Amino acid sequence: MVKRNVDTEALYKEVAALMVEQRQCVALTGAGVSEESGIPTFRSKGGIWEKYDPIEFASIYFIMEKAGTALPRIVAEVNKFRRLN
Repeated sequence: MVKRNVDTEALYKEVAALMVEQRQCVALTGAGVSEESGIPTFRSKGGIWEKYDPIEFASIYFIMEKAGTALPRIVAEVNKFRRLN
């Protein structure tokens, strides 16, 4: 990997100027940014992972087991959590 000397202050100013110029912007961030901003994450207290094991939730076996029964309710619950937070 090539290390480059980057002026981060100038880079931040350039990005800020582009955001102002465009007037609409989407930033994809990790959960740490949400949590620091006060937005609950799936892992935070009261988050969806208190109710469901994320490893199990992501498995095809969980999906197959719940398909047609609880899965629509669970997906709706996760989506509601995402919309409210």
